[in-house]
Amino acid sequence: VEVALEEQPPEQAASVSDADIASAINGILKAAEDHAVVRDSGAGILGQGSAVATPSGRKWSSVWTHYERLEEQNRALCLICNEKIQHQSSTSNLLRHLSKRHPEAFARLEGHIKKQKTSGAQKTLRRDSDSGPEHTNLSRRIGEVALKQSPGKFPDAFDVMGACEGEVRVLERERELTEALRRAQQQEARALEQQRELLETLRRANTREASAEKEALETLRRSQEQEARSLQREREDLQRERVELQMEKERMQREREELECLRRESGLERSPVQTVDRTTGLFQGDVVQEQEVTMREEVLG
Repeated sequence: VEVALEEQPPEQAASVSDADIASAINGILKAAEDHAVVRDSGAGILGQGSAVATPSGRKWSSVWTHYERLEEQNRALCLICNEKIQHQSSTSNLLRHLSKRHPEAFARLEGHIKKQKTSGAQKTLRRDSDSGPEHTNLSRRIGEVALKQSPGKFPDAFDVMGACEGEVRVLERERELTEALRRAQQQEARALEQQRELLETLRRANTREASAEKEALETLRRSQEQEARSLQREREDLQRERVELQMEKERMQREREELECLRRESGLERSPVQTVDRTTGLFQGDVVQEQEVTMREEVLG
C-alpha cells in the first residue's frame, strides 16, 4: 500500500488501498461467521451435557503458592503452618492469614505481585508506543469499511468502535503522561547532575583555599622560627659579651688592687710619665680603660 501511495496518483492509490481493505474485511467477516457458528454449537453442547459446570475464566492468584485446596468445601490448607482456612470465593482470608501469621511470606508475595503489575504495565505501554497513531488510523478505516459493507451483521459496531477509540485515546493519554514523566525525570536528573558539579567545584575551591591557607601558616611559622633562632643567637652573643666584660672588670679590679698594694709597699712617689688619679688611686691609662669598659656595659645593657 505504501508503494502504491508513492508511485501512483493519490486517487488511484486510495482506491487500491480501499479495495485491499475491503477484501481483507470480507475474509475477516467470513471467518467471524464461521467462528460464531462453531461457538454457538459448542455452547449448546456444553449447555446440554454439563449444566453444573462452573466458569473457569477467573485468574489464578499467586497466594495459592502457600496453600493447598482441600476436598472440604471452601477450605484451604496452609503449607507453612498446616492450618485450615475458610476462603469462600475470594482470597481475602488467605491473605489476612499470611499477613498476620507469616509476614515474611506475605511481604514476598506483595513484592511478586507488584513486580508482575509493573512488568504488565510496561509491556502494555511498549505495545501502545509501538502501535502509534498509524495503527489507530488503520483500525478506524477497517471498521468504517466493514460497516459500509455489512451494517446489519454488527448492530453494536458503532458502540464498539466508540469504546475502542476511547480506549485508544486513554492509552495515548497514558503514553503522553508517561513521556512527560520521563522528561521531568530527565530534567530532574540534569538538575541533580548540575548540583553535583557545583558541589564538586565548591569542594575543589575549598580544598585549594585550605591548602593556600595551610601554606601561608607554614611559611609564617618558619619565618617566626627563624626570627626566634636569630634572637636566641643575639641573646647568646650579648650574654657572652656581658660575661667577657664582667671578667675584664674583675681582672682590672684585681690589677688595681695589686697596684695599690705595690704602691703602698714601695712608697714610691708619682711618676712623671704616668699620673695617678687621686679619686681612684689608679694610673691615668687604667682610668681610661675602665671608662671604656663602663661605656660598653651601658651600650650592651
